[in-house]
Amino acid sequence: MVLPQKLIIPSALILFLLATCVSADPIVHVLANEGTPNQQYGDMDLATGKFSAISSTPSTIQYLAPGRNGSLLTMSFNGDLDSINPNTGAISVVGHTGFANCSIPGPYTSNCQLSFGAAGGTLYATDFANNLYTVNPVTGKATLVGATGIPAVPFIPASTNPDGSFNFYDENLFGFGGKLYANFDAGTFNPATSASTIVISPEMYQLNPSTGHASKIAATNFGLITIANVDGTIYGFNGNTSRVVTVDVSNGTTSFVSDISQSAGLIGGAAPAVPEPASLALTVIGISAILVLRREMSSK
Repeated sequence: MVLPQKLIIPSALILFLLATCVSADPIVHVLANEGTPNQQYGDMDLATGKFSAISSTPSTIQYLAPGRNGSLLTMSFNGDLDSINPNTGAISVVGHTGFANCSIPGPYTSNCQLSFGAAGGTLYATDFANNLYTVNPVTGKATLVGATGIPAVPFIPASTNPDGSFNFYDENLFGFGGKLYANFDAGTFNPATSASTIVISPEMYQLNPSTGHASKIAATNFGLITIANVDGTIYGFNGNTSRVVTVDVSNGTTSFVSDISQSAGLIGGAAPAVPEPASLALTVIGISAILVLRREMSSK
């Protein structure tokens, strides 16, 4: 069918607008720690690994999850649920979760918050014993769901060993396909030799959100500090290799995406960035143009 001349230009414009929106690189908000006392909040282009800092934030907060009205939520080692303004990085307290205040080094209890994430519109958290909790986004209160069966943290995180190495863990809670997932590993890192040692092997799990029980799926990469669902694709940030990868939750395998910018360092949290108003406007214009085009074509 040959379109009337007056419809050809709008059609080309529609294709251009849609291509512009679809081809944009995925951008995420991240918490980045380049080794200074404070970490940086900013944006990262996943296709290139480029990091753009927005503000300095306390190193006591970790993990990012979507909040209400476009805000971001994060957890603090002092036991609070905090809200972050995605445009400025400004932090405000939502409420106390009930987790212990573990912002000051030891002695720690098992009721320290371990990880934090969202799945299916619900906020979840775990403690050092790897019990699962739901978190109220309005009050911050954490409610115990049950034991996951994932190994407990075997040491005090960030504590040092006689050989100069320090202890760390990696755990994330995230959603995919309407299900709740987690990864977990633990190890040591020696800054003098840049050598990492696995203490608990990295595994991918699927969690029952009603009971907390975790079913092991498969082994995955060691050092996945942060995992986030971005528009249906699972991205991981590997602290050992300084790379962004995609993660296949069915078998734990990863695929290289980009090298993380050295200015970012370790990524301690990530969440999808809400499209800018200009991008939303382009999408609305494109959809409106399609509707107009269809009406004009149907009237011929």
